[in-house]
Amino acid sequence: MIAAWGLVARADGPGSDRGPALPPKTGVALSQAPSIAQRIAELDHRELAVRWRAAYALGQRAAAAKEAVAPLCKRLDAVDEHEYVRAAAAWALGRIGEPAAAAVPSLVAALASQLPAVRQHAALALGHIGPAARASTPALERLLADASPAVRAAAAASLWRLARNDRAVALLCEMTASSDDNASYIAVTTLGALDAAGDRVPTALGAALAHRDADIRRAAAASLGALGPAATGPLILALSAKAAECRAAAVEPLGGLGPKHVPRVAAMLDDPAPEVRSAAARALGRHGPQARLALDRLLKAVEDPDATVRTAATDAIEKIRGK
Repeated sequence: MIAAWGLVARADGPGSDRGPALPPKTGVALSQAPSIAQRIAELDHRELAVRWRAAYALGQRAAAAKEAVAPLCKRLDAVDEHEYVRAAAAWALGRIGEPAAAAVPSLVAALASQLPAVRQHAALALGHIGPAARASTPALERLLADASPAVRAAAAASLWRLARNDRAVALLCEMTASSDDNASYIAVTTLGALDAAGDRVPTALGAALAHRDADIRRAAAASLGALGPAATGPLILALSAKAAECRAAAVEPLGGLGPKHVPRVAAMLDDPAPEVRSAAARALGRHGPQARLALDRLLKAVEDPDATVRTAATDAIEKIRGK
């Protein structure tokens, strides 16, 4: 499935920070490593693909690219520039972070762009710049009603980072249950990248473990895992869900919360669904020797009628035994 986020695949949602989309049919190679000065010069190149590559490369080398702030702002400010280049410039400024404070006026202006990828990456960048961007919160609040779910999520994420805006987190939690699967996916991945306190985020993500879309279930599991101990309650509750997909999505992140959950995860080796049993075996294997108490159950699972369970159990035993 394709997400609205920068017109790229779902794996590149707002929480991922992987960068803006590559203009189609460019054939650009990103393995070369010219100097920062060369990349800055390329921002004015006549070819679109070269300008995009330069902005992206400067973002990838953000720690050394402070001198690129003004040239990147020039690309961002150019209203006749291609959407992807302007979005890449905004993304790079966000990667540079606090040293890009001088870019705040350009980024705030970009929030009013007609181009969704530009609005989205400008919104995200303001959140990464930090305190110097706090004056942008009224403009970000207006984007909470944007037509694009990716823009709404980006604005919400930055409002939380800049001002601990409760309305922003509430919006993201609501979006997880949207009838638009793409909006749900974007919200789920965004919440996993925030440090919002309280029960509402893990509760919303726990509910998303039962979503009809497998991508959203996997994203919810990953985001819950990123929350740490706060996710324990929803994950344990999901282990008793009727849907096997929900139980399978919950067992691995629960196992990732520490060895104290080994007994509960090991009990899932008796689940009637093979996808749950194999997920439990994988989770136990990641604990290595700390999951030694689960060895007896895993030895039985080696004789499981399902091949994926047998393989996962065998791998887990080897890891636990240190082989």
